[in-house]
Amino acid sequence: MAQEQPAQSSKKTTSLVKLSLLPLLTMVLCAFISLYLIKQVSQENTERSQKEMQVRLQEVSADIADKVSLYQYGLSGLRSATLTTGLENLAHATILNYSASRNIKVEFPGARGFGFIRHVNKNNLTKFLLKASAERNREFTLQTLDNHEDSYFVIQYIEPEADNYNAIGLNIGSESMRRTAALNAAKQNKTQLTAPITLVQAQQKSQQGFLLLMPIYNQAIAPNTEQQRLEQLYGWSYAPILIEEILGTVSSVKPDITLSITDITDNADNADNADNAQLTFYHSSTTNRFK
Repeated sequence: MAQEQPAQSSKKTTSLVKLSLLPLLTMVLCAFISLYLIKQVSQENTERSQKEMQVRLQEVSADIADKVSLYQYGLSGLRSATLTTGLENLAHATILNYSASRNIKVEFPGARGFGFIRHVNKNNLTKFLLKASAERNREFTLQTLDNHEDSYFVIQYIEPEADNYNAIGLNIGSESMRRTAALNAAKQNKTQLTAPITLVQAQQKSQQGFLLLMPIYNQAIAPNTEQQRLEQLYGWSYAPILIEEILGTVSSVKPDITLSITDITDNADNADNADNAQLTFYHSSTTNRFK
């Protein structure tokens, strides 16, 4: 009997060890389950957040697209007014009357105005400048941004003029991105948006501006071929816009998100962007351009 006591004592010790380990094992198992659940919840939250962000991004994109489409109606209205007046009778009064007939701030929120760009052949430049100066009773000054080519795309009228005065007389054909967009619009007979640019009337907003261009031909019905369209090109109705002013009218853009917008088009023609085709030109927290 004396020999059986150590074995019984050993069994009791083993049982006690097992019993003491049980809470620890339970804690470890619970901790493992908790970590797994936390990971699952975190993953689900991440996926939910990503889905919500994607939905909001689509809403913002759709709202911006709707704004641009709205501006096209304004350009189309101005083109119709120009053709109805008769191209030979087009004058500052035509643009003033059209602007007065529309409540631009209400009908086209975010647009800086609507104007006319005239296509001027090199041989007719002097005649055009003299006529434009006579209409305004002061010198009409031609502005250039870079070396111009054999034709000029001159901003002749823009309303409201007070907000866009610095743009009057600008030859947008003297800068590659503006010229490319204008020619594409004319060749394809469609509304064209430039790549991000710095508007001359908003120099402090570096590369946050755009021009929306709609071609006007010498005839109401657009010619069939690109060459014929260029030959019959009279000018463009256009709208200068700033991305910040557009976003300020978009209800889906709320202060709880930081919005960055990147131009992913081919900017090979833009010397400033030659080394960075994908340019983040707008950031909602600072409204500054980044490179």
